[in-house]
Amino acid sequence: MRRYINKIAAACLVLASLLLLGGCRRTEDVSGYVQACLDYRYQKSPEKYCELTGISASQAEKESEALLEKSISGVKELHFSSDEKYSSFTDICRKILKKADYQVGEAQKKHGEQSGYLVTVTYRPLPVEETISAEYDSYLETESIPSDGETLYLGDVLTEVLDSSLEIVEYREEKSLEISVEEQDGRLAIEEEELGRLDDALFGIAEVRDTE
Repeated sequence: MRRYINKIAAACLVLASLLLLGGCRRTEDVSGYVQACLDYRYQKSPEKYCELTGISASQAEKESEALLEKSISGVKELHFSSDEKYSSFTDICRKILKKADYQVGEAQKKHGEQSGYLVTVTYRPLPVEETISAEYDSYLETESIPSDGETLYLGDVLTEVLDSSLEIVEYREEKSLEISVEEQDGRLAIEEEELGRLDDALFGIAEVRDTE
């Protein structure tokens, strides 16, 4: 059961869709483009992303919320005792995403026949899955899983575990990775796989992708 909870919880933070392939206006500021994409992806600021893509702030907000909802929709199979509990869970996931800590470095043109750029992103990993595991054990030592007699509300447990994890999780030592930025017809784009690698690195959830 604990492994199942861990996997579901961590998978909620694996953003499920391609955000940024196409639609970006021409720009020579490759690092600025990556910064804008990441700030939007991790729900920090949509302004620059809106400027580069030409979408409105309200549309960006709707797309961001839809992406988050798609990312966490699988958790409903754990069952929540109320809509309020599920809403609390969503809010906590949003807070965790906003804790993504990264800095975008300079862009380097790819060598040879490859088009596009490599951009170094320096980040501090947040060991979400590891912290959830410890907090889940702690929860079961003092609490029982809520139930209405027929349904176990594991979603409620996950909400409590994530909330407590958010308060105690600590960043790990700084690391870096390179993000590949493609150039297509003069426009910049980041492939889903590249963004997924950064998701995994930021939140310590590479094992989730490997086991799905």
